[in-house]
Amino acid sequence: MLSEDVFSECDPLISLLPIGKCETEILYSLKEKLKLFGMPVKLCQQVPIPKGAYNAKRQQYRAGKFLEIVEKNQSYRVLGITEKDLYVKKLNFVFGLAQKGGKSAVITTARLTFGIDFLKEKDIIIYRKRCLKEAVHELGHTMGLSHCSGNDCVMFFSNSLLDTDAKSKRFCHRCRIIMEKTAYCTQI
Repeated sequence: MLSEDVFSECDPLISLLPIGKCETEILYSLKEKLKLFGMPVKLCQQVPIPKGAYNAKRQQYRAGKFLEIVEKNQSYRVLGITEKDLYVKKLNFVFGLAQKGGKSAVITTARLTFGIDFLKEKDIIIYRKRCLKEAVHELGHTMGLSHCSGNDCVMFFSNSLLDTDAKSKRFCHRCRIIMEKTAYCTQI
């Protein structure tokens, strides 16, 4: 069991749901960093890769199938995390997928490891930042935010790792105002 935290299903919190094998270190890193949303974060038990998610022709997994698994969790906000390479129709890959204005999102670390040497501390820091940016981005969608045109905002659409590395882990002023108007509290 990853967490001994006890919360009611009605408590405003973010649940991290590992789907398939996930690095424990990145789960605990996200658990700490995502507290910046102003609510507790708990780690859930790992769940298996969803049946029917793998597309052998593409050698990737359907992101929507992962989101279906995440939706079953009863928490206020749920972020699924997987190491599998995800895609949606019409895109070669995605770093994540979310229900805009819903409660569920999923991110993949599969492509976030490109160029990372896990024996070098500076590369590990880059990897953690990438994971955090994608987690905040997808949770931003669950809080009603769309993609932002500001390339320094965490809500900027990442078409590549260059985009992810260049953008901030924070919401721009405009996105923070939108979140405040919709009563979402964040220090990010």
